[in-house]
Parts: sequence; structure tokens; C-alpha cells
Amino acid sequence: TAEGSATLGDQNLTLRTASLPPGAFAMAISSMEIDLTTAGPGNTPELCLGGPVARHLNSLRITGPDGTASIPIDLMAMPQPSGSTVPAMVGQTWNFQVWHRDTLAFLTSNMTEGVSVLLH
Repeated sequence: TAEGSATLGDQNLTLRTASLPPGAFAMAISSMEIDLTTAGPGNTPELCLGGPVARHLNSLRITGPDGTASIPIDLMAMPQPSGSTVPAMVGQTWNFQVWHRDTLAFLTSNMTEGVSVLLH
């Protein structure tokens, strides 16, 4: 889920995950486009983001014992695939998913369901 505020000036948007494996790596990814793409072998559900997809490298978290993670999103520094960042703008819709390892013992990964946020 996305929690907090979609008001750009509040700078208070957090992605919250649930039901992930405990102690797994989790990282936010985002795009301004939606698509449905198979993320690869061992990855379900599919990638819901389309177009240029960027990784929020500063969002890397380890899920808690209950399989949850909270990932704050810096709307003033939205990552781009090139590695640069841009500020989000009022009227834009940003789409997010969280990539995560299934467990630390295996090399498979997975994606959460997607969430869209219209900024105002």
C-alpha cells in the first residue's frame, strides 16, 4: 500500500509491504507507466510497471519478523533508469512495486502488487 500524503509539498509518502518472507531484502521500483510484463522465471505476480522503470536504491530494506517493510519515497528525488533523479510534479501519477527476495537461502525473487499515486 501507499500511505501518507499524495500532496507533493507534504513529502510524506511511504510504501508499506505485508506478507513477505521474514528477513528478506526488499526495494521499491517505480515508473510513470503501467504495463503487465512477466518478470522472469520464479517471479510472480508479474511486473506491473511499464516504460522506463527505475530502482529506488536508497530504499533497500530487510523485512521484519512479520514480513513487513516500510519504504519512504523521496518525491523530490525520483530515480530514473539512467541513475539520475528528478523531482516529481503535481499532476503526475507514479506507479510503484516492491521487489523482494523470496528467502535469503534461495536466489529467486518476487514482486508485490502495484500501487498508483496521483500527486497533487
